[in-house]
Amino acid sequence: MKKTLDFFKEYLSIFLIVPTLIGGVYQIVNIIYYVGFPYIRFFSVAQVIPDGILVGIFLIYFLLVISIFSEMIRFFNWNVDDIGGIRTKLFFIIALSILLFLITFKFLESNPESIFTYIFYDFLFFNLMVLVFYIITLLVINISIDNSYKILNFLYWFFLISYIISISFLLENKIKDLNDKIIKDDKFYNSYILLEKLVKKNGTTNISLLYANRDYLFFSINKNGSTQILVEDAKQLTSLEDEKKDED
Repeated sequence: MKKTLDFFKEYLSIFLIVPTLIGGVYQIVNIIYYVGFPYIRFFSVAQVIPDGILVGIFLIYFLLVISIFSEMIRFFNWNVDDIGGIRTKLFFIIALSILLFLITFKFLESNPESIFTYIFYDFLFFNLMVLVFYIITLLVINISIDNSYKILNFLYWFFLISYIISISFLLENKIKDLNDKIIKDDKFYNSYILLEKLVKKNGTTNISLLYANRDYLFFSINKNGSTQILVEDAKQLTSLEDEKKDED
């Protein structure tokens, strides 16, 4: 126990620096993407560590699943001969084909309520589908075609490159969905109240929330045919001072 505590004390600065860097980069990218480069000056230092920890959790999960997938295809690639004879391999092909059908059906039919469950669930099932399909393909080739090193090596790299390309597009969509959910939570009622106040204040309904950090809220406002950026203090989301003034 003492060794563990000493280890954390010794490397505490690293444990803090990593999420800080991740969170900082994440926020800068969000501000540039959703609002614009000039608005980096509205960077929120208070938001850095929470963002870094959240993004770090998802990065660790994605990297862990990808690493396990890569190791699994490598393992089956080099040990396909040891699985058994033709009958055993035929049995595995049939069983895995049924499993692939069930996983695919579950993947297509799934409708998780939480966006976080959706990201984890969807990503995991996609990897399982690809892995099972790869093993089936490997067994079929092992039975029907010469099982030479060149064929196995080609199959391994073909699948790995195809997987990396596919996973890149999948991750891009999943990360965007997750990011939109974090930034624009449709269950956060306070933002609707503030939006109604801004509509009354500016005399236009063409106002939408672009991005929010711990300190600032960024709105797109279209007035008199011109689209501009409106920056508000994030404290307005939880402060009731304006309501008290209105009542007085």
